[in-house]
Amino acid sequence: MKTTPKQKQLSELINNNMQFYAAKMQQLNRYSDSFNAEVYAHNITELVNRLNETVAYAKELEEVSYRVAEKEAGQYA
Repeated sequence: MKTTPKQKQLSELINNNMQFYAAKMQQLNRYSDSFNAEVYAHNITELVNRLNETVAYAKELEEVSYRVAEKEAGQYA
């Protein structure tokens, strides 16, 4: 199946968010000894927002991929 520019863009956004998530989790683990509830809450909120964004990208990627597959299937029918 051919990859469209939109699929590539969404995949890159998902990968970028997953890298951000991994780095932020490492940061939180590294600084857990100097626990600051306000900073921790801010970081967790930021993680949740990025994860929600990632889920939205993944849903859109799934929809785009499905439409591309349908279009390609129609070309071969």
